[in-house]
Amino acid sequence: INPEAKSGLWSQNRVVIDNGLSQGHALVTGDFLGLGYDQVAAGWRQKTGEDKKVGIRLYVASNKEGSEWKQHAVIDDNTMACEDMKAADLDGDGDLDLVAAGRATKNVVIYWNKTIAGPK
Repeated sequence: INPEAKSGLWSQNRVVIDNGLSQGHALVTGDFLGLGYDQVAAGWRQKTGEDKKVGIRLYVASNKEGSEWKQHAVIDDNTMACEDMKAADLDGDGDLDLVAAGRATKNVVIYWNKTIAGPK
């Protein structure tokens, strides 16, 4: 807690984006969709829940305050037990691509962002 303020530096109003991931291990933020604000990509490595899958999902804020979020896309559906993930424009086309590594799946995968960028 920030000693200068009784409530601390961070808001005490947490926003849960997804509570169905097991062993969430990778987070990357960036404007993947060209919306002018950041989205969140999350990867996890433990097969649990109803679908018993691992993978990577992309989440987008539903309002400008960021108090509500929704799942926008499944980037990887059960081929990446994600241990770590980074974002960079790997192909020089102006948008952020993802590269992820999976310990249990023993793979490194590049996910090319083919989104048609919106306003910058």
